Amino acid sequence: LRSNKISAVGAADIAKALWDSNISDLNLAANFIGAEGAAAVAEALPSSKIETLSLKFNAIGIEGATAVAVVLPKTNITNLNLAKNAVCGLDQCGQDTFILDGFMSLCDAFTKMPNLKSVNFWDNNICAQGANAVAAVLPETSITSLNLGSNQMCGLDRNGKGIFSLEGLKALCEMLPKCPKLLELSIGCNKILAEGA
Repeated sequence: LRSNKISAVGAADIAKALWDSNISDLNLAANFIGAEGAAAVAEALPSSKIETLSLKFNAIGIEGATAVAVVLPKTNITNLNLAKNAVCGLDQCGQDTFILDGFMSLCDAFTKMPNLKSVNFWDNNICAQGANAVAAVLPETSITSLNLGSNQMCGLDRNGKGIFSLEGLKALCEMLPKCPKLLELSIGCNKILAEGA
């Protein structure tokens, strides 16, 4: 169902259908469902058989991220793709207001999901604070693959503008020895520079 301009209304209709379906893989990427659509899908997840969920590129924002986080521990999801969703409030250009609440709710939910294996947060502008948040909970999760690419983790945007800091990257690196289940970590396009390497 990827890239079909489904919108929030369509997402709500799909959510109703999930209650009685055997669907285990739901890809709603690039459908403009927003926070409202994400909340509708989230409500249906605990009663569904969904194991792989992609809400990539839907501008679900902080509100949508929080709605999803609330239900995640009650689901069977093993693979979650929330790439390009402004889960901390910042758009692709780093504009708007940075708020960590929705992302923190997601991180907390991951610690209550023993079957969760793969998480994709690519291009969400989680910044150093988000890297710190995920680093703090990572040892308590079952995640084997984590994508944190293109997230301004070192403070610099795509154009190299901003204040460079290794704080978030260091927190993540220091936590890695405590994460034996983690097999794959993607941090590309974060402008870590030579200092980060």
